[in-house]
Order: sequence, then structure tokens, then C-alpha cells
Amino acid sequence: MIPSGASRLAVAGIGNTLAGDDGAGIRALEMLETLLGDASPPGVRLVRIEGDLLDVTDLLGEADHIIFLDALAASPPGRLIRSVSARRAFAPSFHQTDIGTLMARLEPLGLVQVFPTWEILGIAIDPPAILGEGLSPAVAEAAARLAGSLAREILAR
Repeated sequence: MIPSGASRLAVAGIGNTLAGDDGAGIRALEMLETLLGDASPPGVRLVRIEGDLLDVTDLLGEADHIIFLDALAASPPGRLIRSVSARRAFAPSFHQTDIGTLMARLEPLGLVQVFPTWEILGIAIDPPAILGEGLSPAVAEAAARLAGSLAREILAR
């Protein structure tokens, strides 16, 4: 649920579209953009984080609440998960971590006066074994459900 006091909302799609189902967060964000169209309320920012997760620092002072859309290592594939800590399904580098761990490490640094609240809306996937574009049917259907649900929540604000 989007907190009622969150006047500035950021929705960040996370993932690697070249790693199959790991692109679920990006795909869900694209679907959300299509569903909202020109009806996106003021104060809502939609962003992609396709590379370094540290790009999230750009959002810290611009949002009261951040919703991260991401693929998570869990079963069965396609299950929707709402959490503030979850294991990332695919990290292209040993230097990367999951968004929950990163946010927990950034908050005590005092980078912004008021640290935003945040949550992860994840889609369970099997970690990709090979690279390739496109989502499996179960994950594509879950991305569509997630985008539809989030669009209704945003428009109801």
C-alpha cells in the first residue's frame, strides 16, 4: 500500500532485460507506464534502474515513498511478493547486491534529511541460467497483474 502521507512517489523498475525473467521489474514498469498513460497523477515518477543499483541515490531526495519492482529468487515463478528484504534473482557482478540491503546501508549515511519509506513489489523467478530477452509465460502474466494492481492503486491516490 502506498502510504497516505506520501505526496511524492517513485516507482523504480529494476532488472536486466538481457537476462530473461530478470527483466520482470523493467517489463512491469513499462506496462505500468502504458496503463497510466497521460493519467499519471502529479508527484509520481517512474524510473528504470537497469545497471548499477546505486542509481537509486538520485531518488532519495525526490520521493517520500519508493516502490521497487524487481525479480526475486523464489518459487514458484510468477508469485507476487511484497517485502522490504528479498534476495535478488540475478546479479551481473559480484560487486552488486539486492535493493533491500542497499537501502538499509544507505539510510544511516544521512544522504538526505528525511529518508523515504520504501518497499519491494517482486515477482518470483528461477535465477536465469542463460542470457536472452523475453519473459517466461508465468512471469509475464505476473508482471501484467502487478502493473494493473499498481496502476489502480496509483490512480486511486
